[in-house]
Amino acid sequence: MSDYTRISITIPKDVKARLDFVSTKTGYSRSSMINKLLANSLQDIEKIVSYLPENPTPDDYIAFKAFSNRLLMERVNAVGADNNETKD
Repeated sequence: MSDYTRISITIPKDVKARLDFVSTKTGYSRSSMINKLLANSLQDIEKIVSYLPENPTPDDYIAFKAFSNRLLMERVNAVGADNNETKD
């Protein structure tokens, strides 16, 4: 039994064209590309959303914003570090 399930999505034509370009250049299928991109994005989104309580207060939203900004900066810094390693 497979750990995968089939879904249908609708995306803008320009996004499909960009996906096809990257897919062709890398040799990965569109499905594989979407799977990897979505899995990485969902991991961050889950971290952010799990920070909010069931019935958030205005203070919770302020803390949520700070947490999401911190997570975003961590991702940006990680990409920067990766780019610096490949410049040699």
